[in-house]
This record gives sequence, structure tokens and C-alpha cells, in this order.
Amino acid sequence: MKLKEIRTKCLMTQQEVAQKLNITQSTYSGYESGKYQPSIDILIAISKLFKVSIDYLLGNENEFTIDMSDLPDIKKEVLLYWLKQDEYETIQQYRNIQDKLKWEEENPEEAHKQKMNSIIEQQKEYEMYMYKIKKAEEKEKNKKG
Repeated sequence: MKLKEIRTKCLMTQQEVAQKLNITQSTYSGYESGKYQPSIDILIAISKLFKVSIDYLLGNENEFTIDMSDLPDIKKEVLLYWLKQDEYETIQQYRNIQDKLKWEEENPEEAHKQKMNSIIEQQKEYEMYMYKIKKAEEKEKNKKG
């Protein structure tokens, strides 16, 4: 089944899908992994949720479209952008950013320390770059003079 593929393309988590289907996240996860087989009623509900045919969910059709008519504008923009990008990697990056932001909210002091260390490292890189430029200019000047 193509449950994970379509869920990620629709920017939904397993928990969000499970809530909309009125089932537990672990049950839905079992559907995605193939551990459990959804009933026909659940398949119908999933096809309605994602606005795709049951044949598509079962792998009998290869075409997939996203109905964006009910989505907020910002989500439409994000979807359109992601569809142009390598979808899986982009979604993973988005989730990594979400995780990082959540961690920063939960650990503000450590996050601040990391940001400051990053700024210091960037400053050192900049200074090294400027030093190399200065040395190259001096070397060029000595060649001419």
C-alpha cells in the first residue's frame, strides 16, 4: 500500500491521520508498515481523507494528485514548492527543522550557547579568510614592487 507515500505528500503525521480516522496512531502505523490490513471501511475513509481512489492506495494505479481546494494558502504554497523539490528529502529537512525548533524552545540556554558558539566560529572563519586575502595582496604587491 502507498499509505506512507501519500501521507507524507499531504504533509500529515501518522498521528494526524489516525485522529481523522478515529483510530490510534499505532494502528495506523501498523497499516503503513503492513503489520495490519485496514478494513474496507478504513480504506474508504483513507481514500476520502486523501482524495484518492482505493486502487491508488492499493498500488493498482500510479497517478496521484493532491486536491488543494480545502487547504489554507500557506499550505498550498508549501506543497507547490515541495512538489518541485525532491519531496522526501525536503519533508525530512522540514521535520528536522521542526525538531530543532522544538528542542530550542525546550532548552533555551543550551540553544543560546550553541548559537553563540556558531557565531564565534563564523567570526574565526571570516578573520582567517580576511587574513588570507591580506597575505595574497601583500604577496601580489611584493611581486610588482
